[in-house]
Amino acid sequence: MTAKCSLIILSALCLASCGGDNSSNLLNLSGKWTSDCYLDVPNIISNEHIIEEFVFSNGTFEHSTRTWTNSTCSGEENSNYIWSGTYIVGNSIITSSGLEAVEVDFDYDENGFKWLQIIRLNGNEFNYGVFNDGIRPVELDFWITLTKQ
Repeated sequence: MTAKCSLIILSALCLASCGGDNSSNLLNLSGKWTSDCYLDVPNIISNEHIIEEFVFSNGTFEHSTRTWTNSTCSGEENSNYIWSGTYIVGNSIITSSGLEAVEVDFDYDENGFKWLQIIRLNGNEFNYGVFNDGIRPVELDFWITLTKQ
């Protein structure tokens, strides 16, 4: 009886270890995500307002920012930038405020820029981390919220 029980337990452990950690399931970003119009705080003197958009599909992304000099983000745009690249979903982390987020590495095609980020998905909204000079952030930025379209 002991050998049979041991065999069952060993089989169950082997099957459980095959599952692995499929971190891509931690964060389903597929689709189009758009921010509200927000004031670009680093450029507060120029009164630049932004609408940001991400489109995610099968490990690729397109990231765009459109800017205006009015707080309603209406009328003629000041600028429109579009970048693309690939992204990799990493591990789940706990932010410094105790909220769960997921590591995401963005590799931009145009300039080889690598953006180490965290994202917290909450229903049909997500926030990414506070910009931290090339270091992966440990806190979320609630100034910018993107909503799934």
